[in-house]
Amino acid sequence: MKSIIRTTLLAVLTTLALSSCEDFFETTIDIPPPEHEPQIVVSAFNQSPTLITALITQSIGIDELSSSDAFFLWGATVDVYRNDEYLQAMEQVGDENQFVEQYNYEIELDEALATGDVIRLEISYPDLPDASVTTIMPPAPTIVSVDYEENGGVTPDGREVGALDIRFVDEAGIAAFYEVAAIDSNDDQINNGYQMYLESTDPSASRSLEWNSLLISDISFDGLDKIVRVQADQLPFKQSGSVFLIVSSITEDHYNYSKAYRQQFDTGDNPFASPVQIPTVVQGGFGFFGLMNPVLFEIEF
Repeated sequence: MKSIIRTTLLAVLTTLALSSCEDFFETTIDIPPPEHEPQIVVSAFNQSPTLITALITQSIGIDELSSSDAFFLWGATVDVYRNDEYLQAMEQVGDENQFVEQYNYEIELDEALATGDVIRLEISYPDLPDASVTTIMPPAPTIVSVDYEENGGVTPDGREVGALDIRFVDEAGIAAFYEVAAIDSNDDQINNGYQMYLESTDPSASRSLEWNSLLISDISFDGLDKIVRVQADQLPFKQSGSVFLIVSSITEDHYNYSKAYRQQFDTGDNPFASPVQIPTVVQGGFGFFGLMNPVLFEIEF
C-alpha cells in the first residue's frame, strides 16, 4: 500500500511540474535600470611638450547608450593649473555641430612641460558636479641604445619580422612604466609617416590602449640593464626612409588605466569573460589624465 501511495504521489508531482514548465519558461521579469546621476568624464593627455588636450564628456545611463547627442560637453570650463599656479582655461575645439573623435578642449603652454611638473585640471559644467584631476610629468626614460635586427625572429603565427632592441637602464627601487611606439616614414620627416604595429614576446611588454603601441613595466628588471625586443613585420621590407622609435615614460596610473582599458576592449564581447574594472583618478567624476615624457630615436634605411 505504501508503495502505491508513493508511486501515485510521484506521478501527481511530475504532472504538476510538467504542466507548469510552459508558464515557467515564458515568465518575463522587467527590471528597471538603476537611476543614473550624470558625472563629468575626462580623457586628457599631452600631445607634445607644450600641447595638452582633453575630451570632456558626461557619463550616461544604460537606457541612453543609443543616443550620444548629449554625450559631449560643450561650453565646459576647464581651468589648468601648473604647480598650483593658475595658467588659463582650455579653449574649446569644435562645437555640437562638429564631430569630435579625440578631444574637444586644448591648451598650448608657453613653456614646455618639465620633469616633476604637477598639472591639475578643474572642470565645471552647469547642473553637473565639479570634477578635478591631477597628474605629474614623469622623468624621461634612460635608453642606452636602440639596435636594428633585420632577422628579428618569427612570431607565434609564423611571420618573419624585423626587430628593434631597446636597452633600458633602470633605476633601482623606483617603479618605472613606459609606452613604446614606432613611426614608419618614407623620408626623414616623422610627420609624413604612419604608426607601425609593434609586437613583443618579452614578458614585461603588453598591448597598450593605443592598439599599435606597447606598454612596458620594469617590475621584472628593477635596477638592471634590460634589453626589450620589439618586432614589426614591415621592418625587413624597408629599403629607404626612416623608422622613428618613441619611448615614453608614463605614470603608474597611466599604465594601469591603459592596460585595463585594453583588456576591457578585448574582452567586452565575450560573455564568459570576467568584468574589467577600469580605474579612475578623477575626483568627482570619472576618467583619466596622463602625461608622457618621450625620447625619440631615428633608424635610417
